[in-house]
Amino acid sequence: MLQLRFTNSAKPAMWLVAPKYTFGSKHDCDCVLAQPGVVEHHADIIVEGEAVSLVRIDGSAIIQVNGHTVAASQVLKPGDLISMGEAELAIADPKQEGPKRDFSDKTNLRSALNLKSVPEGEAEAPWHLRPLNTTLAKSDGFDLHGTMLLGRSKECDICIPASHLSRKHAKFIVTDAGLTVEDLGSSNGTFINGARIERISLHHGDEVSFDTLRFRVEAASNVEDVTTLRAALDETQIRQAVTPKQIERQKPSSGAGRKSPPVRPRLSSASTGRSNDDSSADTIKLLLGAGIVIGVVAWLAWFLLT
Repeated sequence: MLQLRFTNSAKPAMWLVAPKYTFGSKHDCDCVLAQPGVVEHHADIIVEGEAVSLVRIDGSAIIQVNGHTVAASQVLKPGDLISMGEAELAIADPKQEGPKRDFSDKTNLRSALNLKSVPEGEAEAPWHLRPLNTTLAKSDGFDLHGTMLLGRSKECDICIPASHLSRKHAKFIVTDAGLTVEDLGSSNGTFINGARIERISLHHGDEVSFDTLRFRVEAASNVEDVTTLRAALDETQIRQAVTPKQIERQKPSSGAGRKSPPVRPRLSSASTGRSNDDSSADTIKLLLGAGIVIGVVAWLAWFLLT
C-alpha cells in the first residue's frame, strides 16, 4: 500500500486506498491544495490495486513528476516527486523504507524517498498497528507517531474506506509516556480487548477493534513477548516457601495400608432417655388392657352363674 506525503505543507500523509483522489484549490476536492499555481481541479490520482497513476484534469494545470512535465497521465511509483503548481507531493512505500524518519523538511524527504538505510541517531516509530483481518491482509499495518486520526475520511492519517467506520473514528496519541487511543464519538465504537472505551492507554499486545476491523498493538521496544526466568531456588528457599500445612499433607501416615475398623454410631443420652420413656408407656398400656379384659370376663361369669 502506497502513501502520499506532502513536502511543503502541514497536511498529514495519505494512504492511497480509495479508487480516486481529486486534487485542486476548490473546496469540493478530496485534497485541497492552497499553494499558488494550483487550479480548482488540478489532477486526479487513480488507484487500481497496486497500480497508481496521475491524470491531469484541467488543460491549464501544470504538473511535473521528477522534473518532467506531464501532458495527460503518468504511472506513479515509490520515490516519484510530484509538483502541482507550487505544491509538492511524494509517493512512498513505507514497507521499503524500514524505520520511520522525519519528513518535515523537504530536503530530508527528497533524499529519504530513495534511501533504505536509517540515518545515524534516528529511531523507528515507537508503536505499530498490525492488521488481524483478511480485509487488510496485504497491508503490513500502520506506524504510529505523534497524533494520528483513523477513519474513512481522506483527511485522516490512517484512511480506511470502510462503510462501518466513522469519517473520523478514533485518534492515536503517542507521547513519551506511551500510546493512548481516544474514540471520537464514532457510531460503532472503539473496543480494546473486547470492551468499548472512550479513552485509554494501550500496551503491547492489546487488541484494538473498530467494529469488524481488528488490529494488534505492537511496541517497537517489545516486538517479541519475553518471559523473565527466575533463578533456581535452593533447598532452604523451597522449605521456606512451603507452608507447614502443605508439609503435613505431604507426610505419609504411620498406619498406611491398615484398614481402620468401622465406626458405629453412638446414641446420645437424650436419645436413650426417649427410648426408655417409650418402653414404660407401652408396658402400662398392656397392663391396663389386660386388667380390662379380666374384669369383663369375670363380670360375664358372675352374670351367667346368677
